Amino acid sequence: MFEPAPPDPDPEPETQVTPWSASAERPPFPRATPEPGNGLATTSLVLGMIGLLVLFASVGVLFVFSLPFSIGAWVTGHLGRKQVTEGRTQAGDGIAHAGVILGVVGVVVGVVGAIVWITLLSSGFDLDEFRRDLESGR
Repeated sequence: MFEPAPPDPDPEPETQVTPWSASAERPPFPRATPEPGNGLATTSLVLGMIGLLVLFASVGVLFVFSLPFSIGAWVTGHLGRKQVTEGRTQAGDGIAHAGVILGVVGVVVGVVGAIVWITLLSSGFDLDEFRRDLESGR
């Protein structure tokens, strides 16, 4: 009823090619060397965000801690942009620029916060009385 299929006359030898290796069918593609990163740019952005976060979360009271972060963001952002202009790296110019802006904003807002809080506290401003006034609705 059913006949078996005839055997192949000349079986081809199996070639062992690993899936990702180069062969005649798949020539190797040259990979570009990775560009050096700009660590100062990333550091600047992180310091700027931390400085503003500390400043706004504390409503300006922790300006003593916020100002060093913001100044560090400003300085490292400037150094990161300098690396790009000198040609040491091509990466991170935008990140460094954002870090500089966050640093400058943090310094300005931190100095304003320092002036406001120092003025309030030196004029006899009482935080407990202010809290009670807010709770009583006056």
